[in-house]
Amino acid sequence: MPSITARMQGLSLEEPPKVATTPQPDDAPPVRRSYPRLTSNPTQVNSRPLPTVQECRTARRGCLYYGFYAGELALGKMIIKCFPEELAGRDPSEPNLFLAGLDFIRDVTNRHDIAIHIAWVTQRNKDQIPSIELEVGETTFVVCLFPLEREAYMNRITQENVDMLAEFFGTKPSWWEIGEFTSL
Repeated sequence: MPSITARMQGLSLEEPPKVATTPQPDDAPPVRRSYPRLTSNPTQVNSRPLPTVQECRTARRGCLYYGFYAGELALGKMIIKCFPEELAGRDPSEPNLFLAGLDFIRDVTNRHDIAIHIAWVTQRNKDQIPSIELEVGETTFVVCLFPLEREAYMNRITQENVDMLAEFFGTKPSWWEIGEFTSL
């Protein structure tokens, strides 16, 4: 084994050091390396666009949640749609279907932090979900997936589960300004 002094003597100050490189064809596109970011997890839902700073500052309760428009009958209709044989002919306005729908969502997503809250309808919500018949400023039920807080955002629901819920509800999720918190 050559000594360190023998290797040092082989170096010359006049010549640049030789670096081993992999030959690349001239027409090869440059390789772009991707670096994982702390806030990115490909399995978590992409909840962008996030609310603007102005929306956060003007929120009446100071709290925004990402979730689905539930309307007054959306949970009842969703549970009937998921179990058509067992619940055929049931009225979606039955209160027990509302609660059964919420329990079903929690079970299939394995997320027991999902809650029902009451939110104000904003112009942003009406633009994103044209099926909302309420006027801007009125309140409605929302199936809330997570709040706009750092810890909750870092532990948010998966994209696969959100896609499944979007199929159940027939709408996409949106950011909502919370009017009242419920214990549901």
